[in-house]
Amino acid sequence: MRTTILLVTTLVTTLQATAAEPVCERHSGARPPLVVELYTSEGCSSCPPADRWLSTLKGRDDLLPLAFHVGYWNRLGWVDRFATRETTDRQYQLARAMGAPNVYTPQVVAQGHDWRSWPALPDRPAPAPMTL
Repeated sequence: MRTTILLVTTLVTTLQATAAEPVCERHSGARPPLVVELYTSEGCSSCPPADRWLSTLKGRDDLLPLAFHVGYWNRLGWVDRFATRETTDRQYQLARAMGAPNVYTPQVVAQGHDWRSWPALPDRPAPAPMTL
């Protein structure tokens, strides 16, 4: 009898807990967005055109524009107030991964590849819908 009560109590508790769990389901779009990274600096005289170009990409569902301010130009006297050690390190790590001998600004990276043909954009990634 005790075993039956324990079994029923466990079953009811489990069912209640399962019913209370929220369902989380997310769907990607038909095509993933094109990730566009700009490595820039306030101390870089060539960067304002790239900054303006990147700002025209915001709000588009097919693009994910990201700006990363780097700090290696700070030593020249103009300190970039948005630069962080992490974003500077990110650019150096990316350069190593791409086999590039150096870093530069403005640098545009699209889908993990150096993209020197901006303001044109590369082709978007192939469709890869996902459901989580």
